[in-house]
Amino acid sequence: MGRRTQVSRTIMGLVGPPPTNVQVFTVTGAATWTKPAGAKQVTVLLVGGGGGGGGGVSSAGAARGGSGGGASGASEHGYTADSLPASATVTVGAGGAGGAAGVNGNSGGDTSFGTTLFAKGGGGGAGGLGGAGGAGIGAGGSGGNAGTVAGTSGAVGSPGSGLAGGGGGGGGGDNNAGVTGSGGNGGAEAPAQGGAAGGAGGGVPGGAGLPGANVAANVAQGGSGGGGGGASEITDGGAGGKGGLFGGGGGGGGGSAAAGGVGGTGGKGGDGIAIVITYF
Repeated sequence: MGRRTQVSRTIMGLVGPPPTNVQVFTVTGAATWTKPAGAKQVTVLLVGGGGGGGGGVSSAGAARGGSGGGASGASEHGYTADSLPASATVTVGAGGAGGAAGVNGNSGGDTSFGTTLFAKGGGGGAGGLGGAGGAGIGAGGSGGNAGTVAGTSGAVGSPGSGLAGGGGGGGGGDNNAGVTGSGGNGGAEAPAQGGAAGGAGGGVPGGAGLPGANVAANVAQGGSGGGGGGASEITDGGAGGKGGLFGGGGGGGGGSAAAGGVGGTGGKGGDGIAIVITYF
């Protein structure tokens, strides 16, 4: 009898951890969260969309790698249920599209919960200028230029945030003297969330950067950055790798110095996520 009573109480939620309602939003765009009846506390976790990598430049005189996109921001906040309305709009930011040859990557979209909590999207990488990568909690790597040739690696996610992802690696360039560079590696996740490595940069000639690592499904953390594409003097530049889910930066495209060659396209940033946990 005692055993049956214990099981019954556990099923009713009177023994053990408090019952919860978990709603996960991964489809980009707007959706509606409805507050469950009897809610006491609500915790919201958000990750924005990662920035897209910039496209590499094709030029016989100045092939340059695109810069990597920045990783998105992430936010977490707890509320008393009574402080929230009966429903709220949840918007999941899409990862920014990578830039075509010589074109800047697009910034990632913000992820938001109502009008009270936001996670900023990562900045897009510059197209084929060898300049700084997109801004974000993990910045993108710079593309290769005549001075450095190889793209630099994206930044590791900020150690101060357990939710942070990595920036995309920069695409490789050339020095117009037969020397081409590989793409930079994508930035790793923050050490606090395991530090999974970013995608490897593409080699020469014209290797594609590998995609960043995704975190586990339905986990509001940042993925690692995509690798930058390698440069080439005989083929098109390599494409940048896609940023990992959620919110990793896309890699920059590699430059091409080949006659008629095309700079590599930047990698898309990883989409965002929103998770709303209700406690009763």
